[in-house]
This record gives sequence, structure tokens and C-alpha cells, in this order.
Amino acid sequence: MYHRSRWDTLAQGPMTESTIRAIHNAPERARVSRYDYEAGDEIEGTSKPCTGYVLEGRLTLVSEEGTASFEPGDVFAFSGGNYVLKINSPAAAVVVWAWELPDHFARTYASVGKD
Repeated sequence: MYHRSRWDTLAQGPMTESTIRAIHNAPERARVSRYDYEAGDEIEGTSKPCTGYVLEGRLTLVSEEGTASFEPGDVFAFSGGNYVLKINSPAAAVVVWAWELPDHFARTYASVGKD
């Protein structure tokens, strides 16, 4: 099952894309991307392990890990693989996804332009 937690606004500040980028030290240590989904969207895909941050809307994620629904303020770990993402809210949903970079890639990225 997915590991889920709630964003702690008092300890971490507002849940924003820039705050999430800072937590993951992007772009040096992670790829962080914001996705805006329309109400009723159903997306199938495959992903590397990542962390999802729900900024707006409600969604359901279906994968080999099971089925779970998430709402604004939820932070969840996805172990990767095939998935179906369903937007359940009557309005759009916004999710920020963070993929940690492998050490060798992160070291290479960090050294670019420092010669």
C-alpha cells in the first residue's frame, strides 16, 4: 500500500511547488514537475518511484500497490510501475511529482559547467 502523510504547514510552510523543489534540492538531486489535470481525467502510464504532493483536487491512484484516494495536503510515495490516475473532483487537480535522481546522475548534473 502507498505510504501517505499529511503536509505540516506549521513546520514546513505553505505546500507550494517551490517549497517542494527546495525539499528535494531540485534540480540537483531530483526532477520535480507540476501536473495540472482536468476534472474527470483518467491517465494510464508507467513511472519510476516518486513522491506525489496533492495541491488541489481529489484523485485516485490504482497500481500493483492497490487503490488509494488522495486529497489536497496529502503526500504519498509511489513505488513505481504501471498505474491509472483518476481525477475524482468536479474541478481540476494539481499534483507535484518528485523523482529522486540516482547518485551517479546527480553527481554528473552537479558538476556540469563547473570546469
